Amino acid sequence: ILANAGFIYTVVVSDKFNVGLELLYTGKAFKNEAPIIKYRYFYIDVPLYIQYKLGENIRFNLGAQYSSFTNSKIIVIDGAAANGVNIQDYLSIKPADYSFLVGAEIDLSKNITLAARYTISTSTFFEKNDVNFGVFQLSFNYAVYRSHKQIFNRHKEKE
Repeated sequence: ILANAGFIYTVVVSDKFNVGLELLYTGKAFKNEAPIIKYRYFYIDVPLYIQYKLGENIRFNLGAQYSSFTNSKIIVIDGAAANGVNIQDYLSIKPADYSFLVGAEIDLSKNITLAARYTISTSTFFEKNDVNFGVFQLSFNYAVYRSHKQIFNRHKEKE
């Protein structure tokens, strides 16, 4: 489990469709069991997606994502080390990645949204002997600012 942070911008296209763009700092990881080694890779992700509104508070997302490598670490369980672990910088196994994404969102309140998303690397389908990321994200989004258009559209729907 790794923490992510970023910004989301959504454009209302119609009563049923939105277009979303995000800028995220994310972590992707995997682990070997013997010896125990955890690989952690950090990326800047730029998802672009279409949202279909299923109801007043529920949206379905479908789109693509570009990821650019920033840094990484490997954590080795090492009994010889003073604290039992050995942390090292590690080179990128994938300097850039393109992914498909699918997800859903539900508004829990005016400013808080629960979102779930799965992204899968396109190299899964096109580059058979390469490392591929499949990432499941569960997030709580807090809206700091809502545009006047989004607020007024909700008032129209209730009238």
